[in-house]
Amino acid sequence: MIKVVDARMGVGKTSAAIRYMNDHPEKRYLFITPFIDETKRVRDACPGLHFWSPSNQLSEFEFRKTRHLRALVEDGHNVAMTHALFKMCDNETVRLITEREYVVIIDEVIDVFTPLAISPSDIKIITDSGWLRGNGSGEQSDYEYFEADADKRYRGGAFNDLFVLARNHRLINICENGTKNRFYFWALHKDLLALSKECYILTYLFDGMPMKALLDMNKIEYEYIGVCKDENGEYRFAESRVDDRAPWLKDLIHVCDNERLNAIGDRKTALSVSWTKNAVANPSDGRIAQLRKNLNTFYRNYVPGEVRVNKRLWCTFKDAMGKVRDKGFYHNNLAWTARATNNYQDCSALAYCVNIYLNPNIQNYFSMNGVEIDPDKYALANMVQWLWRGCIRQGKEMWVYIPSKRMRGLLIAWLDELSK
Repeated sequence: MIKVVDARMGVGKTSAAIRYMNDHPEKRYLFITPFIDETKRVRDACPGLHFWSPSNQLSEFEFRKTRHLRALVEDGHNVAMTHALFKMCDNETVRLITEREYVVIIDEVIDVFTPLAISPSDIKIITDSGWLRGNGSGEQSDYEYFEADADKRYRGGAFNDLFVLARNHRLINICENGTKNRFYFWALHKDLLALSKECYILTYLFDGMPMKALLDMNKIEYEYIGVCKDENGEYRFAESRVDDRAPWLKDLIHVCDNERLNAIGDRKTALSVSWTKNAVANPSDGRIAQLRKNLNTFYRNYVPGEVRVNKRLWCTFKDAMGKVRDKGFYHNNLAWTARATNNYQDCSALAYCVNIYLNPNIQNYFSMNGVEIDPDKYALANMVQWLWRGCIRQGKEMWVYIPSKRMRGLLIAWLDELSK
């Protein structure tokens, strides 16, 4: 059974998982976290469990982490690793994980559906030559599945990564602008979740995540649990969700309400990825310059003077990063997808200059399979995860600039709900 520990950031989810592992040393564990630094935290906190982390420095495993991981699992070792490595598990590693009855603990949701970085022309060459063949859906569908021909062994180099994916993951050709030429793949082997004896997902606002949609689409059962403190003040898993109210947050998070600074984000799609790309491609319209000016004004005039430059944190989409940054906030740019890292917990002036929408191809694919993802919940989940990289996770005051009217409204409504 999958247990989803759906609780706010900073309330002890990882600490509760560490407590659980130390209390049950007879079990085997895979601990999955976004960053390699967090694997060290687990190893240090569970000395009696002798956690290993796969290495790419060992010649006996051809300098490949995937080979080392398979060997560690085959020998029954406890393993702490990153999301990126977990998504590369091949069919044999999945079989070993389920056969050895590992408990899988996933810290923060994993991106389960990923665009394939390959051109439509290359895809046509591979499919026309028979290396990839269809195995589901047809001409009348907006998507179709592909798999590698099991009878062919690719020994070239140009498409090696593609065929590794095709042997271990399901490839999906999705209709984009009326033409099927956009490939995606399941970045997470669903059997890793469906066949695990025990699986814990540590997250927040799970309802808005594609990982939940993956479970729903494949009819994989899960239940929600929570986190609480025991009589000794230690965090532990609770059998059900715990009261999530936090009225004090509204007093600690100061959202910039200046109309002039926020005007750039009044349109519903303003600061979205398409808006940003268009603004970068057309600098003469002044939107990027205005955003850079707004950030300077926010940091200089709306943040307390004692907040130094190194306490500033901001994000925009990758296309605009080099165009927006200025000497007052040149560094401390953190990707809007960031989760789990504690490297910025002293930052108290944060600017979230994006407007998040789920990739429409992914949204439509799930919808065609009877599963809906709430776009506002998806946006809110990503935003609060990013904001909690800052000092609010320590219970300290934080000043926030969110120029998108849509995103700002979602945050304020969420804070209001928590304050009830």
